[in-house]
Amino acid sequence: MTSQEYLDLGLPEGMEMRNENGGLEIRRKWFSLINIFTAFFAIIWYGFLVMWYSILSSISFEDGSGQSFLLIFYLFPLIHVAVGIGLLYYSLCGFLNKTLIRADWENLTIKHYPLPWPGNKIISRQDIKQLYVKQKVSQGRGTTTTYEVHLLTQSGRDIKLLSNLPNNEQAAFIEQEVEKYLQIHNIPVRGEYS
Repeated sequence: MTSQEYLDLGLPEGMEMRNENGGLEIRRKWFSLINIFTAFFAIIWYGFLVMWYSILSSISFEDGSGQSFLLIFYLFPLIHVAVGIGLLYYSLCGFLNKTLIRADWENLTIKHYPLPWPGNKIISRQDIKQLYVKQKVSQGRGTTTTYEVHLLTQSGRDIKLLSNLPNNEQAAFIEQEVEKYLQIHNIPVRGEYS
């Protein structure tokens, strides 16, 4: 395939693309069905914690001797509160967030918004050698397959641009459209998913 030959991949579901403000802008919504599950799980998680603390607050010792004993039951669930906060934030990001991939003749920008999330990047156009897609298979209770978009710099550094993409169509679309816009000749990369 030459740099001028591109497959018509079509716009994947959950994505939009525009040529705006002197550059290519691709937006990807984060929402998936797993966000409904995590929100439901977070509600149950917090329901348990509210019940736990309600029961503790109703216990009293007449002489006050058991108060120090109860302290451990107040402190122990704090780690569960922290996990619950993380779970709730993850769920909110899934419902609200989008990723902006913006390519222009100066930079390639990756921005997650409106809620802050790690992974925002700005990479100078002159540093970009190649984009490529990697498949990531995770083993646990089942097998989960996600996709990542990586970038090779002119100096040979590998930078992960995006991760946890649910299908190869989204990853391949991002790779192809950014390379096409920036006129990067597509060449095979070791470890690339094809």
